[in-house]
Parts: sequence; structure tokens; C-alpha cells
Amino acid sequence: MPTVRFLFELKEVGDGGIRSSLMLFSEEDRSALQALPSGGLTQLPHALFLETMRREAYTMAISLLSNGAKVDELGAKELDEHVRQHILKMMELFSRAACEEALMQVRSVG
Repeated sequence: MPTVRFLFELKEVGDGGIRSSLMLFSEEDRSALQALPSGGLTQLPHALFLETMRREAYTMAISLLSNGAKVDELGAKELDEHVRQHILKMMELFSRAACEEALMQVRSVG
């Protein structure tokens, strides 16, 4: 698989919420993405989701450790359960808005 580089921007908005966007670094990255099956339509979100899971697991582990968990007693199964619960909570907060934005983009093209 070719390497595809992109810039991810994160912006905090006045109400404490966040906005994000991403852009490909170059035309070479655009070509590499488009060379993937379906133009990278599934690979890019899957890669972003995998990175989200990694970041959430790391953040959750640090949170659990700072609240008294012992590093040698913290197992992947326990961490997994905490991360799953947190991701589900985040989905409840963000999924609808993300779907509405995606539909606006799809409708503007069609």
C-alpha cells in the first residue's frame, strides 16, 4: 500500500466543541490515495478510526493509572472495555452531526 500523507486540523470552537478537517499534503498523495481500491474511500476512514482507537486506548490507560490503577495490573481486556464504553459515548454525541454534514456534502455534489 502506498503511503498517503495528510494534514489533520483540529479547532476548538467557542462553546467548548471541536471542529476538524483534513487535507492531502500533495498531488502525489492524492494520486496514491486514488490508486487504492475505491479511491481510498474505505481505507482513509478505517486508518483514521484505527488511530482514534490507539489514541483513546493510550489516553484511557493514562487516566486509569492516574486514578489509582497499577500498571502491572491493568490488562488489555479491562482497558478494552473502558475504551469501548467511551467510544460508544462519543458516538452518541458526535454521530448525528457527522451524518448531517456528510449528507450536505453528498447532496451538494449530486
